[in-house]
Amino acid sequence: MSGEIVEHFRDFAAGVGITLPGDIIPDGKIHRAGAIGYILHGDEQPAGQVWDFRDPEKKHSWRADAGAKGTPTPHVVAVKAVANAEKRAEDKDTGGPAPDGARPPPSAR
Repeated sequence: MSGEIVEHFRDFAAGVGITLPGDIIPDGKIHRAGAIGYILHGDEQPAGQVWDFRDPEKKHSWRADAGAKGTPTPHVVAVKAVANAEKRAEDKDTGGPAPDGARPPPSAR
């Protein structure tokens, strides 16, 4: 089971643009490989985080809720993380999303 969890976690990390080292240790401790960091709990409720120290926007959480009804699979979580990262990058390029309650300019109404 632990090997399967590690591979799901590795796939998740790759999906958000982070390449993990060859050996991933699911011991619940922080590990670092160059500018990449991760923590993976391989117990009865597998979960973890990956991050890139060069880019604070690249910190992503993962959990494997195998069998939990209505819970997204690791692949779905990874796809959503990528979409969120792309949205943040787009917002950064355009000056960010409009604040809550902001009205569009008169020409857009």
